[in-house]
Amino acid sequence: KVTIHSVASTGNGRITVKHIEAMELSIMKDLNWHLFPPTSVAFIENFFPLISRNCNDGFSKVADSLEFSRFLTELSVCAYPFISAK
Repeated sequence: KVTIHSVASTGNGRITVKHIEAMELSIMKDLNWHLFPPTSVAFIENFFPLISRNCNDGFSKVADSLEFSRFLTELSVCAYPFISAK
């Protein structure tokens, strides 16, 4: 896990935790706090290359698996039985 302290330590004393916190707060205020977490599909698209590196089934099977994963992910957030809270 990357901590704010480990990020600050990469600055060789030029930046501190307080500098990072101040900049993050400034960015969030400029964005009017309109922050959006990654969507389920974005997660799949970023995570899938990591889990498919060792797949020797060829590009078409990997691409088909990615597309099917996207479909199931979208279905899971749209299908009412899968929604636990509103």
